[in-house]
Amino acid sequence: MTMVANSEADEALISAARSMFQSNRTRSERVCFYRSPQRTSSGARYGQAGWIGWGDTQDSIKMGKISRGFIPLEQYGYIRSKSRDDDPDGPFELYGPWGVILSQPGGPAEFPLDQILTFHWYDADRLRQSLHGNIPPTLRVKDGMVLWPQLKGKEIRIFACPECSDWRSIEAVFLARHLRIWHDYDRADIIAFGQQYGVDFSTEINREGRVIKSMSFDDDTGDLEPEVEADDGSGFSLEVARPTRGRPRKEAV
Repeated sequence: MTMVANSEADEALISAARSMFQSNRTRSERVCFYRSPQRTSSGARYGQAGWIGWGDTQDSIKMGKISRGFIPLEQYGYIRSKSRDDDPDGPFELYGPWGVILSQPGGPAEFPLDQILTFHWYDADRLRQSLHGNIPPTLRVKDGMVLWPQLKGKEIRIFACPECSDWRSIEAVFLARHLRIWHDYDRADIIAFGQQYGVDFSTEINREGRVIKSMSFDDDTGDLEPEVEADDGSGFSLEVARPTRGRPRKEAV
């Protein structure tokens, strides 16, 4: 039976498998980045389809991952610290493991949109928490938001907790749960909160609507600069409707 590659992912997997048998590398403990598969072996959609992660590159482990549909991204090097203390700091020392890929040209573009949203990496402060406090020059920042190429032309609406200084979610249901569990909001409190800010929580939860903060990435982001606040010509716009602290007042019945 002849196997025909019918997608870019198929070609990448075949290329990765072929390189293993052609390589003269010795067995090592190096760790590289992998892209997760789109589908499981049964054909179901993979839970984190296309996400970037990392794993060992020993031949047996690497071949096992490739057989399951993972694509190694060894073009971005390996996650490892510098060899000697007096060597210059590399990406790992400056940014941590994620910085090894994010600090390289083309690295940020490897990440799927849903992974960026799940990690809250559209928020510069959240991204810094994952990168030892620094954002590499491959990503621009404006008004506290990271201008990922994947966000161009997108609008994100974020739920922010009125009781916490930094809690947020892109899912209405998680905000409702957070308010109920951590702040003892009852159903009436949550509905009143939604009414105060023009949110029908029952509708929003059903359609996974997102409100409170709106961010639009409309135009070209331009040249990349490290940690530089983008000017008004960057094409990024932000509209914030930050809830005030405290519970909304319930209407008297």
